[in-house]
Amino acid sequence: DPWQWQQSVTIPAGQSKLVTLAFPQALGSDVYHLQMKVKIGDHVLATDTRHFMHAPRRDEKAGPRKFGLHDCNVRAFGFWPEALPIDMAHHYLRWGYVQGPGWVKDWDGQYGLDPKVPAEQWYWNDRIDWAIDQGREMFVCVQSTPFSDWARAHPYKHMRQYPWGNVGGHPKIDRYRNFLKEVAKRYTGKVEYWEVENEPNAGGHIPADKTDDYVEVCKAVYEELKGADPNTQIFGISGTSKFQPWMDKVLGHGGSQYLDGVSWHTYTSPSTPDEIGFPKIIKESVDIVKKHMPNAPIFNSETGVVVAMRYDVDQAIPQQVIQQKVRENDKAFVANSWMGATFDEWHGGASMVTNAVYNFLGGVEKYVFFGWNPNWPTKREWEKHAPFFSLFSVAADGTRTPSLMTLSVATLTTQMQSALLENSEQVNLPGVRGGLFDKTNGGKLAIIWAPSGEESVLFKTDAAQLEIVDMLGQTRMLNVSHGIAVCDVTELPMYVHVKSKQLEIQNGPIENVVVKANGPASGECEITLRNPMPYMFDGSFSVSWQRGQGSVEPAMQRLQLD
Repeated sequence: DPWQWQQSVTIPAGQSKLVTLAFPQALGSDVYHLQMKVKIGDHVLATDTRHFMHAPRRDEKAGPRKFGLHDCNVRAFGFWPEALPIDMAHHYLRWGYVQGPGWVKDWDGQYGLDPKVPAEQWYWNDRIDWAIDQGREMFVCVQSTPFSDWARAHPYKHMRQYPWGNVGGHPKIDRYRNFLKEVAKRYTGKVEYWEVENEPNAGGHIPADKTDDYVEVCKAVYEELKGADPNTQIFGISGTSKFQPWMDKVLGHGGSQYLDGVSWHTYTSPSTPDEIGFPKIIKESVDIVKKHMPNAPIFNSETGVVVAMRYDVDQAIPQQVIQQKVRENDKAFVANSWMGATFDEWHGGASMVTNAVYNFLGGVEKYVFFGWNPNWPTKREWEKHAPFFSLFSVAADGTRTPSLMTLSVATLTTQMQSALLENSEQVNLPGVRGGLFDKTNGGKLAIIWAPSGEESVLFKTDAAQLEIVDMLGQTRMLNVSHGIAVCDVTELPMYVHVKSKQLEIQNGPIENVVVKANGPASGECEITLRNPMPYMFDGSFSVSWQRGQGSVEPAMQRLQLD
C-alpha cells in the first residue's frame, strides 16, 4: 500500500525554508514515486511529483573503482549519481568540434575555423572541464576525424557528406599533432586515461580497414599526450561488434608499441550475452590482447541495452505485452537496425548485469555504462519513435523516471563495491552461470544466474548464514546447516555474500517443485530431489517458510539418495 503522511512546517512571511522529508519507513532498494501537496488549512497551494530510486551502498571497505558513465551528451548539472560507487567519466574530444566546429561559418563566411586561430578561441568541450572540477576519474576519447579540407591528408571512399562539407578521411598528421599539443597543455595532470578514436573498426569514414593509418594516429596521440604526461595511459582499439580480427591486425602491425591498454564495447542487443556465447568471445578478445601486450589493462568503455519505455510512470510494461508488440513489429519496440527488439526492464537489467560480470571475469578492469542521461529519450511521445539505448524510462505522458533497469545497474555497482577483480573464478555449471570474487573484508561474493530458467544450487561454506541479494537489491538471509545451504536461481542474477573465505557452488538437489492448492489457505508441495554428490546422501531434508506467514509439515524428513 502507498505510504501517506503529513509534515507541519512554520515559515515566517517573506522567507523560505528547506524541509527534509521524514519518510514513515526506512527506504529499501526500490524505485519510488512521490507526490507532495502543500496546504494551508484546506487550501492546496501547490503539488509536485518526484520519481527516484534508492540503492544503498554496502557497509564494507571499497575495493578498486570499477564503473563509469559515458557522456551521452548530458547538458544538465547535477546528473551524476553521487550516491553510487560510479567514479569514471568517459567523454569525447573531437578535433573537428574543438578546432571548429566544421558546420559553423566562422572563417570569413566559410564553414569551419581558420587553423591560424589560437587555441584560446577554440570550442573546447566544457563538459570535460565540469567533470574534472567535480573530481571524476577521467577517460577521454580523442578523435582525429577531419571535418575540414585543411585537416585532411587524403579522403576515404565512404566519407559522410553534409551540406557544409565532408567528414572523414585520414588527418594531416602534422596539423593533428599541433592540436594534440594544445590538448596536452590544457589537460596534462588532469586526465588519467586517453582513448584513440571511437569504434574505428565500424566506420569507413575514419581509419578502420586502413590499419597503418590507425597506427599512425595512435603514434601521434601516444607521443604527444604521453610525452607531455608520462603518468597518463593511452588506450586504443575501442572495438565493437566482431572487432577481434581488426584488433589482432592493429596490435600486430605496430599499434601495441603506442598503447598502454585496450578498450572495447560489448553490445549484444537484441540477444543476451548467454545467447551469443559471450564467455568464448571475451576469452578470444583477451587472448589477442595478451599475445601482443601481456600485461595491458583492458577497459569496456561503452555498453548499453535497449529496454522498452513505460505506459504509466509507476509500472513497468510486462514481458508478455512487450513480446506481443515485438511479434507485431511495433516500431516503438523494434528498432530498424542491429539493435532489434527491446527487452523488458527485468531482462534488460539482467542482460546488462551479466554483460558486466562476464567482462570482469575475463580480465576487464573498468566498465562504462551507456545511456545515463536523465533527459533521454529526447522525444517524449516514445510510442511514435524507434527505441534507443537509455538507462532511464519515460511514460506515455512524458514523465521521466528511473526504471527497474536503472535499479539493476545501481544494484550491480553497490553489490560489487567491495569486490576484488583479481583471482576471480567463473561459475560454469549445468544450467547455472556466473562468477566468484574475493572481497575486501576477506569474504566472498558470488554473482549467479540460470540462463534457461529456474535451477537449484547448493552452497558449501563454514559460515552460519549467506546473504542473498536479488537483482533489484532486495535482501534476505539464508541459513546454513551442516555446512550446506540450498537456493533457487532464476534468469535474473543474484548476489550471494558470505563473510567466510570458503564458498563453493554446485548444482543443487532440487530438480522440480510442484505446488497444488487444496483450498484458499493450504496445499501440497511435491519436490523432486537429485543427488549431485559422487556418493550416497544419507541425512535429512528440511523446508522452511521464507516470506510471509505460514508453515510446512513435515518440516524435516530423513532421506537416503544414491
